[in-house]
Amino acid sequence: MKAKITIIVLILLVAVIAVLLATDVIVITKPVERTQEVIAPEEKPIKEETTVESFSGELGLSNIVFCSERPRGYMDYEEQPDATFEPGDVIWIYFNLDGVKYNINQDKTKEVWLKLHLTLKSPEGVVLLDEDLYNEHKNFEEEYNLDELFLRVNINTTEELAEGKYIVEATLIDELADKEATASSSFWLKE
Repeated sequence: MKAKITIIVLILLVAVIAVLLATDVIVITKPVERTQEVIAPEEKPIKEETTVESFSGELGLSNIVFCSERPRGYMDYEEQPDATFEPGDVIWIYFNLDGVKYNINQDKTKEVWLKLHLTLKSPEGVVLLDEDLYNEHKNFEEEYNLDELFLRVNINTTEELAEGKYIVEATLIDELADKEATASSSFWLKE
């Protein structure tokens, strides 16, 4: 049985990689697929000139919440009771981004460069997802409060996934600070 599942997973992963390369869209259909986005107001192109470097605290991922629907904004989400979902559900994950370093440009915009790596492990400890999801180098408007940066990621599960506890580990990389922070949390699949 395990050999059949392994072969099916490998075949589907090869197909997914081909689709990713062809469309530039991140889609993992077996065992999971996910998308992500960091939310911010209108962005401006990166300026070469920076005048001030600033930190808003220690780099970290906090307030990790599994949500029943797409988070709407900073601290605006519907938490999934007991972080328990059914196989086939879309699992939204909300993170606050803390202590992100930024450079203040001459035009007063704030330059930020963040990356996110996500790992998902099955109840048996098998790594189902191990990918860089996000790599954004952008400027935020002067008035944007970088203490309210957040990230939302979704994992689209399939009905074939086993019941049990799944572990999500996220690593936030701040390229401007040359630092990284890792956090993990768990959700459950039950029919």
